Amino acid sequence: MARRGAPPYPRSAGNGQLADPGGAAEVLGLHPNTLRSRMRKLGVTKKSVAS
Repeated sequence: MARRGAPPYPRSAGNGQLADPGGAAEVLGLHPNTLRSRMRKLGVTKKSVAS
């Protein structure tokens, strides 16, 4: 599987929430668990995103 950059989405999507209505998972059209799994696989953490 080739790695691609994350698709662009509004920075205000769900106020930083993954699973809330209007959150990142919904905006990206993914199930919240799928997004969490992909983020974990890529090493994305709350701390790395907050910086």
